Amino acid sequence: MTGLQRPAGLLGSSTQLPGGQGHVRPIVRMAVQTQPRMPPGFPSMIPTIKIDTTTLPENFDKNLRQVKEISYVSRRRFDDTSFDPDAVDEDGLPLVYNEERISQFWKGRPGELATRWARFAGISAPWLTSLANAVIQGKVIERQGALARDAVTNLEKLGPTFIKLGQIMSIRPDVLPPAVMAELAKLQDNITPFDSTVAFAMVEKELGKPISEIFSEFSSEPVAAASLAQVYRARLRSTGEEVAVKVQRPGALSIISKDLYVLRRGVGVYEGFVKRFTAQTTDYQQLLSTFAEGLYTELDFRNEALNGMRMQTLLDESEFSSADVVIPKPVLEYTTRRVLTMEWITGVKLTTLSKPEIRDLIKVGQEAFLTQLLQIGFIHGDPHPGNLLKVTEGPNAGKLALLDFGLVAEIPPPDRAAMISSVIHLANRDSNCDRGKIIPVMERVLGPYLEIISFLLAPDARDLRPLIINELSTFSDLLLRDRTRRSVAALPSFAPRLPFFGALPLPPAPPLYLPGIGFKAVAEAVDLLAPPLTASEQVYLQSLTELGASLLGELTRSSCLHSLGPPLASGIPC
Repeated sequence: MTGLQRPAGLLGSSTQLPGGQGHVRPIVRMAVQTQPRMPPGFPSMIPTIKIDTTTLPENFDKNLRQVKEISYVSRRRFDDTSFDPDAVDEDGLPLVYNEERISQFWKGRPGELATRWARFAGISAPWLTSLANAVIQGKVIERQGALARDAVTNLEKLGPTFIKLGQIMSIRPDVLPPAVMAELAKLQDNITPFDSTVAFAMVEKELGKPISEIFSEFSSEPVAAASLAQVYRARLRSTGEEVAVKVQRPGALSIISKDLYVLRRGVGVYEGFVKRFTAQTTDYQQLLSTFAEGLYTELDFRNEALNGMRMQTLLDESEFSSADVVIPKPVLEYTTRRVLTMEWITGVKLTTLSKPEIRDLIKVGQEAFLTQLLQIGFIHGDPHPGNLLKVTEGPNAGKLALLDFGLVAEIPPPDRAAMISSVIHLANRDSNCDRGKIIPVMERVLGPYLEIISFLLAPDARDLRPLIINELSTFSDLLLRDRTRRSVAALPSFAPRLPFFGALPLPPAPPLYLPGIGFKAVAEAVDLLAPPLTASEQVYLQSLTELGASLLGELTRSSCLHSLGPPLASGIPC
């Protein structure tokens, strides 16, 4: 599109939700009763939802999340009495995210999974090869623009799931350089559209009427396209209102559910490998589940319509001046799971504005999102640049428009209270604890260690410090060389084993590239980087290790006795 007009409701895709690990509180630990406040005028809303753990099956698998599990992802469709959590599409795929049912569906289709794997390998292998060559030649920074452009092309070819991942990375300046982010930003609302003939057929099928009966005008081509849908500009025949019609990409549910199943299996292997060889405790399965649930929920446009209405109602009831923010109104009569009709808003992305114009809207945006996060507990979860517009026409010109409520997070009151409390105490530098009790305990526990540090920093130890630093440096070098050689020597023990046959032979390791030296065989590279210890070095390392362990043990014992106090310390081993 030209940049002067951007339809409301185009899907963006950052799925970052508050909380990191522990986004989801397992249903096996609680039963929750909530009283939802739904927008007025929407029919068939039940007043109370109760989730009871006693109804769970005995073979409930904690690693496969159930449809009724409590989550931060807003799923307003659950509040509709006509909602069926077990509904499936024409192919038998579940319409609500449920890992167990998705897994059961795709386990019986190995051929389709193999085809998807082959397509992924065929598209990604050339790009990975280019990246590897850039790394080996030390030209990653020089080629980052070309690599990013190729990555965008490949993500588009791989489909909506991977486009979503690219969109997430496009707003991560802490991870990627600006040049790469600029290329990935093209995935926010500039995706290659699908055939309009297919889109028109889907609109008529979903709404049950010919387009000409519902709309007096309907653009022949989409005005914008994103990962999950593309948007057309139209006008309702009944009211003359100008609207945006968002049409879901054909086969989106099938492709995304298949990718999520494959990713879950891949993440399971990766997580097992990482936890076996590193000290990382990140729950990658949980991270994938949160991403997957949000992405799957976005596929139901009825949920997006309800989220937008709910947001407008809560902002109107809050202390925030909601008149400063524009949220497009959905037309529920012409909204289904795969077609969303909503108010048309003409505007431009904030990233295209001048700095003074952006500055004028910063206060409104900050107040709007802080109100959502800390006061009403209902926050837009996808605020990338494509979903924040400055309205340029109509009675709301100059205001900030919030688009795309497919992904919204609901923050419970206890979590909001904890965040507010943390912010206040951080601002006041107040740890909110009884320092009179904490400080003496810390002094007793850390006292022996602090005494050594104080001694080393004292003027009397000036001549001793260089000797200690030299000994520590020597010890670190010897320890690193010894552990490196032990780790390399232990690699064959990780070879796969077969019953009755033992370990399978490992393929020869590829040569390693050493900067300034070139490619070397693994054994030769290890000898260069970590030369074997001489007999005297081995004795010296062993002596220092035993001495360090002995000192640490004495310090720990002294700390334990101090913390117990004289009346308790006598006769108690630590």
